[in-house]
Amino acid sequence: MLTRGISAAASAIRGTLWLPAAAAVAAVCFSPAASARGLHNAVVVSVSGPGNVTGPKPAQFQPPIDCPPKCFTLAPFENGATYTLTAAPAPGAVFTSWFNDCAAAALEPTCTLSGNSDKSVNAQFAYVYDLVVTSGGTGTGVIRGGRGFECRTTCTIHVRQGVDVTLSAFPDPGSIFDGWGGACSGTGPCALTLQGPSSVVATFERDTTAPTVRALPSRGLRGRVVKLRYRASDTSGEARVQVRVLQGTRVLARIATPLADVAAARVNSVSWMVPPTLKLQPLRFCVVAVDSAGNRSPASCGSLTLSA
Repeated sequence: MLTRGISAAASAIRGTLWLPAAAAVAAVCFSPAASARGLHNAVVVSVSGPGNVTGPKPAQFQPPIDCPPKCFTLAPFENGATYTLTAAPAPGAVFTSWFNDCAAAALEPTCTLSGNSDKSVNAQFAYVYDLVVTSGGTGTGVIRGGRGFECRTTCTIHVRQGVDVTLSAFPDPGSIFDGWGGACSGTGPCALTLQGPSSVVATFERDTTAPTVRALPSRGLRGRVVKLRYRASDTSGEARVQVRVLQGTRVLARIATPLADVAAARVNSVSWMVPPTLKLQPLRFCVVAVDSAGNRSPASCGSLTLSA
């Protein structure tokens, strides 16, 4: 009976269709006829990407796994017997994971199969490429990405083939982000899908451009809080303002704000409490914008009309 079982297994293997080796493609071999399964169970392996999977010769007349191209064998699993597969990436590649009946092994390079049933296993590999990230220019800043990546000068990230990478540039106070070079362009986030070695450059320049500001006519009531309105903008996107409230040449109040976001399309304001005894005479207020680099705008003055 044993001789007949082994002969049937050997005949089944001889009838198996073996696929030829192919770089970075899945290699899959097909199961033989079920006649040999009384003593052995099928182990079918497929490989995706640049690597191979090996397993020892499980029994007499049964071939070892060396996939690709030898991706099938019959292994005896009776009485607690096990069968171990080993994943080996090609040079410049990494093993990324097991799937199917080896899924529990995850990133471990070996997977041990057990249990009296047929086994289907997939192993995946991928090349790893260097992404060189550099900052340049007369200014300073930081480049940030996922998983806590942060770079100020020149850094190298090791990225698996086909993995998406997103980088963002953040200028320091007194600097502006001037744009990407290399594999990215523009001033928005740098999004890449690596298919080979790559590099990007983030250029930061020293901020030498003064903000702009325009005071807008404002109204209020004596003895109440009045809103002194203005528009401001800066290449850095941030500025603070210094405001003087004037009656003729007399300075009635000085108001300063902290650094805050500014945009030319948005109306900003500062609050001033109008003294209840102030004479209802023509007033004006003048605004100066200052950016984080210390660049100052010319003063812009607007009218302030008060009612009793």
